[in-house]
Amino acid sequence: MPIVRSGSERMPAWCQMRHYDIVRLEPGQHREYQRSGVMEKLIVGQGSGTLRVGDDAVAVEGGANIDIGLGDAP
Repeated sequence: MPIVRSGSERMPAWCQMRHYDIVRLEPGQHREYQRSGVMEKLIVGQGSGTLRVGDDAVAVEGGANIDIGLGDAP
């Protein structure tokens, strides 16, 4: 399978994804993002943490695959 860089103009036509970010956090670290699309996805590869969207929060574990729509909470 070919590797495609985030934001690449060469994303396959069938792919709806326009951007991705691979983040590795150490215990106690956090990462904050501004919403950038109508639909967004969080995939947790390993570990656990808390996903916060607005005033709502949910615990997430490795293997989580969460779709977040515009205005949605987790």
